[in-house]
Formats: sequence, structure tokens, C-alpha cells
Amino acid sequence: MKKKSYLHNYIIKKSIINFWIVNAVINAVIFIIQTTDKTRFFTTSEIALDYLVSILILGMACSLTGFPMIKKDIEKGIAPEIDYNKEDHIIAKHFPKNNILKAIILTIVAIMLIIPFFIGIPTMFGMVKLNFTQALILKTIATGFAGVVVGYFVMILTLTENKLNLKLNKGM
Repeated sequence: MKKKSYLHNYIIKKSIINFWIVNAVINAVIFIIQTTDKTRFFTTSEIALDYLVSILILGMACSLTGFPMIKKDIEKGIAPEIDYNKEDHIIAKHFPKNNILKAIILTIVAIMLIIPFFIGIPTMFGMVKLNFTQALILKTIATGFAGVVVGYFVMILTLTENKLNLKLNKGM
């Protein structure tokens, strides 16, 4: 049971610090800098396009920096060993081995999950236009969640793929 809680703690800590906070802060800063007119209102289609561009960039960046980051954690013994490999995981077994292809798939998944949800929230409350502060808060939360979605899968894919490598290295 201790091993399982260590895995959950590792995933939660990495998700919050490395994927949620970093992405949310970076995207908030970019939004503040790029929005010169702080009094304007944003339509849901403008916000959706902004999310699309942001998640395309962050999905690829998170994946391509996350895979080696988690692998280093494994090599240093920071990441926990898991009891199953890629073929045993319900989702991981469907991913290719190539990191670029995995990054593309993860980016598409994040787009499909985040944009409808975070465009749906304001629409559900009848908000067809958002002011600067509302748009900033929603973008910060949305891109943070996108980072967590990508980050979770980056961790699971890296942990499951490197299990065999760990056993081979320990045996030598």
C-alpha cells in the first residue's frame, strides 16, 4: 500500500508543480502581455482560438520536456517504481513509442477535453463575452488543467515504458 501512495503523491506533486502551476503562470503572463487593451471584451470564439493556440504550444512543450524530466526522476530514484508495464495499462498500451507522436496525441487529447469544457462554462452561465479579468482567470485555469492532463499521461507513459529498462539496468 505504501508503494501505491508514493506513486499517487509523486503524480500529484509533479502534476501541480511542474504541469499545472508552470503552465498556468506562463499562459497568464503571455495573456497579460499580449492583451494591450485591458478594457476590451472577448467572445467565446476568440477565447477558443486562443486556447487552441496555447494548448498546441503547451501540449507539445509539456510533453517534449516532460518525458526526459520524468525519465531523469526515474534514473535518480525520485520517481516510484510501478507494479505494471505499458502493456498492462488500459491507456498507455495504445500509445506509440515515438515521443513526438505521443506529444501530438496528448496535445489533441488536451484540446478535445479542455476547449469544450472551458468554453462551455461561460456559455452555460450566459456569458457570451468576457472582460479581461474573466478571460485571464478562465485561461489560467484552463491551461493549468491542460498541463495536468498532458502531464499525467507523460508521467504514466514514461513510468510504464521505463519499468523494463530499470529491471535490465539493476540486473547488470
